[in-house]
Amino acid sequence: MRIFLLFAVCFLPSLLCGSSWLIVADGDPLPVEELKDRMQDRKVLVLDGAVNRFTSLPFYPDCLLGDFDSIEDPSYWGVTAVFSDINELSLSYRGNFGITIVPAKDQNYTDLEKGIAYCDKEGATSILIVQATGKRLDHTLGNLGLLKKYYRLNRDLIIETEKEQIIYLKNNEVHVEGGVGHYCAIMGYPEALMTTSGLAYNGDQYFLQQGVQESICNSIADFQSTISIQGEALIILPKSSVFKIGTK
Repeated sequence: MRIFLLFAVCFLPSLLCGSSWLIVADGDPLPVEELKDRMQDRKVLVLDGAVNRFTSLPFYPDCLLGDFDSIEDPSYWGVTAVFSDINELSLSYRGNFGITIVPAKDQNYTDLEKGIAYCDKEGATSILIVQATGKRLDHTLGNLGLLKKYYRLNRDLIIETEKEQIIYLKNNEVHVEGGVGHYCAIMGYPEALMTTSGLAYNGDQYFLQQGVQESICNSIADFQSTISIQGEALIILPKSSVFKIGTK
């Protein structure tokens, strides 16, 4: 199998400036009002077939990225070349509605992975990903793995569902405000020592191992709580909470 460097995909320098990005994937759709809310004050990157939903919405994304094998009406968006006509060297261009079209064909990577790389290239300091779960289990698990693969201390990377937000943490801690009474979970990814405060079930150097011992069905007990991780973990927080990752 040919292995290409992801960053070798040629992206036309974008006029988009801004450090906060929203990536819209093609999993279970968010309600329209929630999607619109998440788009506020963020540059919006939509992945391939996820753009089909936008044809009936009164707002548009800033960028469309993918190999374009799932778009129902390419001409509506100004996509001039689809899967069979693009390659790893295809350049970005301007489509309809002022959208930047970003061809990204390399089949060694998913569209979401290419999307994260594109946002990082654009200088993102925060990336929120929605509609990245549901539909296909392999995609859901693979997308969760990207939280680990693209973890950066200087850039938030969050997968958000209708009820939860999911982050990956390595040898660090997260400070949480709000979400009192709502469920949370801490799971080794693959393993970690967990020390917490402000949860219903706190741990002190509690050992977590993926598939063996995890902190699930926990909940936020205080307005301010802290989760400290030695090792690697996935942390599932209530959508109603606000968090800040603090470097040790």
